[in-house]
Amino acid sequence: MRLLVVFFLIFPTTVFAVKNPLRVGFLFLEKKNYQRAFQSFSSVKQKNPEVYTSMGMAKALQGDYERALDYLFIALEDKGEKEKWAPNYFVGICFYNLKRFNEAIPFLEKAYRLTSDISILKTIVESAFQAGRYVEAESHAKNLYTLENTEKNLILFLKVLTELKKFKEAEELATEFLKSQPDSAGILYERAKTRFYRGLIELAEKDLEKAIFINKSNDKMSLYSAIKSLKPQQKVKEIKTYNFNNIRWLLYLLSLLFSALIVIFLYRRKTLNSRKEKIFFANTLLEKADYINAINIFNELRDIKSLKNQVITGLLRAHLLLGKKEDAINLAEQLNSEEERFFFLALIYLYSGDKQGYVRYLNILENSNYNEKVRLLKNLMYSGKDKQTQYLIREDL
Repeated sequence: MRLLVVFFLIFPTTVFAVKNPLRVGFLFLEKKNYQRAFQSFSSVKQKNPEVYTSMGMAKALQGDYERALDYLFIALEDKGEKEKWAPNYFVGICFYNLKRFNEAIPFLEKAYRLTSDISILKTIVESAFQAGRYVEAESHAKNLYTLENTEKNLILFLKVLTELKKFKEAEELATEFLKSQPDSAGILYERAKTRFYRGLIELAEKDLEKAIFINKSNDKMSLYSAIKSLKPQQKVKEIKTYNFNNIRWLLYLLSLLFSALIVIFLYRRKTLNSRKEKIFFANTLLEKADYINAINIFNELRDIKSLKNQVITGLLRAHLLLGKKEDAINLAEQLNSEEERFFFLALIYLYSGDKQGYVRYLNILENSNYNEKVRLLKNLMYSGKDKQTQYLIREDL
């Protein structure tokens, strides 16, 4: 949204006074000199709600979102200012950039009601999506795509539908769009994902091959690798049987039994490989910060006993990276190994900044002589947040 428009909407009559610091401040905003703009707004001696809004805007555009909120909330204490779109919009934007999506939504929704600006609606969809409020996100995304049926808006809509497991609806929308724009790599990729989740492996592969040809990316290649491994393996060649007169039927039955055993063996091996590939793909999604889709894949494997530990730790890492500490703790409690359970509980508290909880479980590990885990945790503690995030993504240091 252009700042010049903001300028006219907020101060339609007063800004043109000679040497008015508000006018000067907005001129600096237009030149993207946000620090000078803030200084000019701050120089106003009689500060009213509009001035505080302007100061908050300057700080927000400067990227100082915490400080911007201080000024904007002072402005919103005024009943009149509370009904204006600008302070509501910038509060929402600050929360959005601070990844406090739940807090951003009500302010953005109010700003949208006051302006009907599509760019605000898109930010609402993204906030609801990131907050995991998929039902709300679907309603807003549908409205957004109705108002402006662009590729980007449809991709956002398809992602929401995928999270709600409305794969068929998402596939139909993508197919309809591709009739007019068949070379849309983004839509082809999203349709491939819906087909992948529906088990339509060959159709998903075709979509991905075309999407990769148009626009190659790591995300597309990761999904393509997973799909390749899930393709049905070649049929086992029939074993020839020979007619040996009296033992013909016995040999025939034995050959059928042998063939059946081979098929069963190959099926089990294929299933195991498919599941391992899904684990690999889910971990790849973690590296790409696509935590929601990683969780979906891990959840598909939760009933498989042989993969229980990998699935639980994968889900745990994804939830922790999303900031869902309590969910991560509940998952850690499900680990059978005492060593693994205490290690991940300590890691959760460390990553969440809860020093008391971290020390409690670290001491338990030390008293239980799980020295390797203790060394790893201490290394992670001294390495800082970035290294801890890297460990949660890759489980290496």
